[in-house]
Amino acid sequence: MTGKTDLRIQKTHKALCETFLQLLSEKRFENITVNELCDRAMIRRATFYNHFSDKYDFFAFYVRQTREQFLIGSDQAELSLEPYAYNVFLFRQTVAFLTEHTLLVNSCMKSSLFPTLLQILSDEIYHSIMENLRQHAAVPKESLPFQASFYAGGIIQILYYWVKHQDTVSEEMLVHEFETIWQSLF
Repeated sequence: MTGKTDLRIQKTHKALCETFLQLLSEKRFENITVNELCDRAMIRRATFYNHFSDKYDFFAFYVRQTREQFLIGSDQAELSLEPYAYNVFLFRQTVAFLTEHTLLVNSCMKSSLFPTLLQILSDEIYHSIMENLRQHAAVPKESLPFQASFYAGGIIQILYYWVKHQDTVSEEMLVHEFETIWQSLF
């Protein structure tokens, strides 16, 4: 939610995101309807559809908003980091978010639409990495999509492994392993 966005739009987005998080802690993604989301957020359906094409589009927006909140909560030095440090920072933030929102994670993983949700998350991670690589890496333009795809896939797989093995892999161990692997790539 940038300062350039109209205050009414910011309030609408905030209400939808908070309600969405609440609904995901209660039920699976496929059981959440746009009507229910709008009713609980006290937003008109027409308003929802002015901003989003469907609930999948909204899920992608929610992931982007969460990433932006990570960045807003950081200082400017963290935002201008080279790819290694920037992605370690975002990974740490993501792990903290997943730890804090276990009901959301479990709801998404139990969803019959989990592959779709995972692909949306993967796409958002890909775009974030691409943006950072474009700004900070000395990588040929034609190589950027391949590198971003490789990194995004690895991040998704590491997070997926951790969520399934949280009882044996601590958050600290996960971050340490990620840093070790990530450092070997740079």
